[in-house]
Amino acid sequence: MNQMTKFGIILASICFLASGVLAFTYKVTKPEIDSRAREEEKAALEMILPEADEFVDKKIDGIEYYEGYKDKKLVGYCVKTAGMGYSGYIHMMVGINPAGVIEGVEVLDQQETPAGFIPTIMWM
Repeated sequence: MNQMTKFGIILASICFLASGVLAFTYKVTKPEIDSRAREEEKAALEMILPEADEFVDKKIDGIEYYEGYKDKKLVGYCVKTAGMGYSGYIHMMVGINPAGVIEGVEVLDQQETPAGFIPTIMWM
């Protein structure tokens, strides 16, 4: 077996081991990541519609939304949405009252550069 074949086998073994470690890490951390995402979503709902004391999740035509109630009376809706940013999607929760007025917007997840908009503002 020549040296090139040995190096190929060693490199393939390292890659296989690294992918196994990565898959294991993903499997172990996925429940915690999902749990924190649900907590952040709940906090966003409470910030957007603070007057609501109960949220009921609904789905219509593949669109997930929440109805906010206070004392069994509808006070608004919260819709999960996403818009394209410069480096990827920006996932948001938007709160709308029954009259159709936007009550608030909360960013759930984004991958933008922290100071990405500073050059734009400076040139305005």
